[in-house]
Amino acid sequence: MMEIEFHDLHQIRGMMEIRDPFWLWLVLPVGAAFLVWRGRATGAWGRPVLQAAILLSCLAALADVSIPSDAGSMHRVYVLDTSRSFERNEARAREMMEEQARTLGPHDRVALVTFSAQASVPVPSGPPDRLLDLPSLPSPGSRTATNIEAGLRQALLEDPHADIVLFSDGRETTGRAIDAVAAARSAGVRIFPVDLGIADLPDLRVDGLRCPAEVSAGEPFGIEGIVVSAHGGGTSVRLVRTGSVPQERFVVLRPGIPRRIRFEDRIPKTGTYGYKLTLGGLPAEANLENNTGQARVRVGEGIEVLALTRSPARVLPIGGLPGVRLTVRTPEEVGPVRFADLILLDNLSRDELGERRIDEIAMAVKEGGAGIFVLGGKRSFGPGGYAGSVLDDLLPLASDPQESSSREISLAIVLDASGSMASTVQGESKFRRAVTSILPIPALGENDRLEVITFRDDVTVAVPLGPVRSQSAIREALLRTSPGGGTRLFPPLARAVKDLAGEGDRVRHVIVLSDGRSDESDETWEEWEEICRADPDVTVSVIAVGHDVDEPRLAEIARVGRGRYRRILGISDAVAEFFRQEVSLARGRLTREGRVEVELVGGGGPVSGLSPPPPLEGFVATAAREGATIYMQAGAYPILGGWRVGAGRALAFPSALHTRWGLPWRSWADLSTFLSQGIRWAARPSDLGGLEFRLELKGDGVYLEVEEDDSAAGKSMRKLWVSIGREDPISLRPIGARTYGARFSPPSSAVHLLLEEDVPGGRKMLGMIPWSLGGGLEMRDLSPHRSLLERIAAMTGGVYGPAHGAIAGRSRATDRPLRPWLLGSALVLLILELGLGLTRIGRRPMVRSAARQDARVP
Repeated sequence: MMEIEFHDLHQIRGMMEIRDPFWLWLVLPVGAAFLVWRGRATGAWGRPVLQAAILLSCLAALADVSIPSDAGSMHRVYVLDTSRSFERNEARAREMMEEQARTLGPHDRVALVTFSAQASVPVPSGPPDRLLDLPSLPSPGSRTATNIEAGLRQALLEDPHADIVLFSDGRETTGRAIDAVAAARSAGVRIFPVDLGIADLPDLRVDGLRCPAEVSAGEPFGIEGIVVSAHGGGTSVRLVRTGSVPQERFVVLRPGIPRRIRFEDRIPKTGTYGYKLTLGGLPAEANLENNTGQARVRVGEGIEVLALTRSPARVLPIGGLPGVRLTVRTPEEVGPVRFADLILLDNLSRDELGERRIDEIAMAVKEGGAGIFVLGGKRSFGPGGYAGSVLDDLLPLASDPQESSSREISLAIVLDASGSMASTVQGESKFRRAVTSILPIPALGENDRLEVITFRDDVTVAVPLGPVRSQSAIREALLRTSPGGGTRLFPPLARAVKDLAGEGDRVRHVIVLSDGRSDESDETWEEWEEICRADPDVTVSVIAVGHDVDEPRLAEIARVGRGRYRRILGISDAVAEFFRQEVSLARGRLTREGRVEVELVGGGGPVSGLSPPPPLEGFVATAAREGATIYMQAGAYPILGGWRVGAGRALAFPSALHTRWGLPWRSWADLSTFLSQGIRWAARPSDLGGLEFRLELKGDGVYLEVEEDDSAAGKSMRKLWVSIGREDPISLRPIGARTYGARFSPPSSAVHLLLEEDVPGGRKMLGMIPWSLGGGLEMRDLSPHRSLLERIAAMTGGVYGPAHGAIAGRSRATDRPLRPWLLGSALVLLILELGLGLTRIGRRPMVRSAARQDARVP
């Protein structure tokens, strides 16, 4: 008689496996009912036998009966985590494996794979008794890393058809476990991660200690520690610098939420200094190794900053920064800019700088590796005419946000039609080129109103003030004007201001285009000042075209009219851009007045460790460019943006620190630190030989990127290495144009990274990268990563749970299902049974006919 053992998956060991035995239990009551029914019936038993066989075949198919292909043997591969973070659970895992081994038969096959940084097979596939009384298992590779992917792939190589039983906390620090899980799913292999009941024990850890790689002697700088507590609570935090008085404070932590703790320091002498951050600890804490973080900083010389400004006295907040050698110049008196480490522009317009100076700045930044830091104001960015210029291309914030506005505008264009505008350029008159460049103005809408006045010795209202219907028709009408005569600018200006006076609450703006000198006397222009004072809501801007212009007079018209002045040498796309910007600015789109809240939206770099910034009273509206990093923001508008441009860096701050806009910032405790860090971030790098680095901590490792700028010595492919406190340095692989990267798991001893380069005869050290992660990534978090383990099980059809339920299954790949054969047999028997039935039905008339004939015989 067959011995049947039922397990969690209802397995019949030995000859067959039944996955749903409920249907087999129906054999007895259904069979008894069938026998009772047949007992009352009469006749042959051929069809009943077939009917019983059909019934049994269908019930067996519903029960999903299968036969193991390997004489009923069960295949399993146990995968055991031997990394340091799992060592306190290793004994329990081995005990569970031994318990399972004792329940298996001699024909079953098991194997053991161990892994940490790499994987090995201490017990190849064989009988279960090989798992009993195992000696201590050596860890393959370094125990300071968890590579679940390596363990699972090794298990697939050892037995491609066996179920995998995984003992791990799921905290992978290298490799990608999901890639190996996908391979297992493709092979039809199930993975059963075992829940060992690991508790989330009390734990504090230092997730990092960061400080600048280099500062100047006497310069204030910030040190930021990141502290996490698994269960929350209070702890003491102590920061010690070599040879200094410790800084200590008490902090309260929320469970699982990183807390950034900022310290400040100032070192008066050059040299290299170390910092150590220590946590007070908790009762019964699971891991004390991660309660410490270390970092180093190098103290060197200062940074050469060239500040260009119209008001030298206003750069005092920067001039007082330690470690900054400041030179202040106006745009006219400045010499070569290529020797500065940083070029600071303080609320200067495009015209105040001049195209030649802008080109020099662009060359110093893109090719020389200098930095540029632009402070805003009402003469910078969009209001300063940056849009479409070389200067605008340098900056991470676009000077024209190109947004819509509901404010309606009444615009008067005062266009020079004197004889000087009749001169031709490439066969086309200057007047015609001006008209085709100006119109249409995309910034004008159908609800806006437009007037066009042309002037010579007289004034002509070419387009009366009215709604903007068809700018193309207006342009064609103006092109029929023949320029000629003298230049009298005051009458058309006065007419434009008078016409706009009756436009109510609309925005009212005048734009003048001229290429010459007005014939009016100085007394006439005194009357102009009175007109402007009488109606201050009308603003006037001027664009001067050509070489022979009365620049002092035209600039004065714009100043009195509270507008902007721009000079260009020839009529080009710059004219169209100026008109479009003027409409945008007149609507109030390019500046924002009133108090706005500023928030930090990015970490590190120029805002590392800063407290929340105060509000601003105004700023220039800009838009973030693709690829720029935004560090501060006011609503939808960027307030601080940075990026790399060529060999240098650019930082843009579209507000002012010395005007009413930045009044709240003057009492900000971190203002000096913000300026110092911004200058150092953007300035020409003095460390790592023209190489810039970025470090990012993720769940599965630390990512290092090193970028080579144009000032670096190597122009061909370089071979870079990083040493992180271990014997063998890690090679950085190229990941982009002059960009190299590596991913690694830092050991607990890592306090800094050494960057090296292959040179003839050996390696050359390029510089030091500060980094600290307490006890290393492996000991960062000792709680189980349950979501990953559950995902591994779900992807392969396994189960994540206690060992007695998770590892009782048989590999599906070794089962031969009988359901198709049973259903096929039932179908054949049914056809045969129906055939017998039809034969019997056909025979009945014949029998009846013979009986009737027998009855007629006398």
